[in-house]
Amino acid sequence: KELVREIRTHEYVGVGRVKPAFMASFKAMMHYLIEAEQYNCWWEDILYRCSAEQDVYVRDVAGHFWAEVDYIEDYERIMDYIWKRSKKDDTK
Repeated sequence: KELVREIRTHEYVGVGRVKPAFMASFKAMMHYLIEAEQYNCWWEDILYRCSAEQDVYVRDVAGHFWAEVDYIEDYERIMDYIWKRSKKDDTK
């Protein structure tokens, strides 16, 4: 967020799942932060702030494949995993 455009080399993409029952709280906090001009906040900040007022449930993904893409090698590792998994599924 704080890097000047000229030295940025990638974009941040966060993926999370918010269930419909929690969406109203999530949106209300997001609008609150926007109105308060808290433009340096990330979507995770919304979850942290909501957790002060209500339970925020998470799922432990230990043992499941997940990845963060910071470099092209990360992307290639993900694609390799997907390719191998699709080949494995084809043999079923």
